Amino acid sequence: MVKAFVTSALCMAIVAACGASKQQATSPVAAESSTTSMPNDPRAEIEQLWAAIEDQRGDLGIAAPTSPIEPGPASPMSSTPLSTDDTCRPAKTDKCTQSCTFSDSICKNAARICEIAQQLAADTWAAEKCTRAKQTCETAHETCCGCQ
Repeated sequence: MVKAFVTSALCMAIVAACGASKQQATSPVAAESSTTSMPNDPRAEIEQLWAAIEDQRGDLGIAAPTSPIEPGPASPMSSTPLSTDDTCRPAKTDKCTQSCTFSDSICKNAARICEIAQQLAADTWAAEKCTRAKQTCETAHETCCGCQ
């Protein structure tokens, strides 16, 4: 009986230790993501949104924007083009649905980047990110709406 109790206690200790090591292994990831999402750092938020745009641009297979950037303050997007627009008529295929999902996400992120950049009126870097994000949004939206 004592042997069974000791064995049981030992098993519980091993399970607890495994659980603690697993929790420690996942903790740095949680800590890392909380330090990278600094809501009070507008430039960090732009970087995160831009990284998401770049990932999705790559998934869509569209080229990075190459149009020249005119110097000046950021301007907001007049509207956020979405796949639900009346003028957008992609085919009803999985490929087109995925394309439009990426496009909608890119355009929403672009709108947010421009909103932040406008608040940082004198920040040329933020204004350039806004311009590039708008260009990527336009291309992604065309890709979605023209998908057949």
